[in-house]
Amino acid sequence: MNDVNLIGRRPVLAGIGATALAGLVSPTLVQAQTLDRPPKVLVFDVAESLLDLQALRPQFQRMFGDGALVDEWFGETILYSESATLTNTFAPFGKLGAGVLRMLGRIHNVEISDVDVSELGKGLATLPPHPDVPDSLRKLKAAGYRMVTLTDSPVVPGAGPLQAAGLADL
Repeated sequence: MNDVNLIGRRPVLAGIGATALAGLVSPTLVQAQTLDRPPKVLVFDVAESLLDLQALRPQFQRMFGDGALVDEWFGETILYSESATLTNTFAPFGKLGAGVLRMLGRIHNVEISDVDVSELGKGLATLPPHPDVPDSLRKLKAAGYRMVTLTDSPVVPGAGPLQAAGLADL
C-alpha cells in the first residue's frame, strides 16, 4: 500500500493545494508558523469535513455496483476543484461533481443518465453531518469561536446543505 492510500487521497490533495496556494500568495510564508494566541475564527470545509459523503454510497452502489466508488468520485472532484482554483477558472462543486460522475461512468462502462446526475445533486444538498460534528461545533461555539465555511458551491440563502444538516446556526 502506498502512502497516499494509507493517508487518504483528500488530505494529500488538500495539503498539496494549500501549499501551492500559499506559495503563490506569499512564497516566504510556506513554512509552518506557530501562533502567538489562539485563533478567533475557525474555517471549515463542508463536504466530508462536516457532512458525511458516505450517505451517497447507495446511489453509487445502484449506478456502479460498488458503493465505494463514492470515494473515487469525491477524490477526483476535489482534484478538479483544486485544479480549477489554481488555474483561476471557477466551477461550482456540483457542476464539477456532475462532470466527474459522467467521466467515471465512461471509465467504468456505466451509462449515467440526467436522472443520476440530478439524484447526486439532491443527495449532496441533503447530506447528514458526521455523528460527532454537531456536538463538536456547539462546544466550539460555546467556547467563543466564530466559525465559517469555505465552499465552491453556490450560496442559496435560507437553504443548502448546512441548513439541511441542521448546522447553519452554528
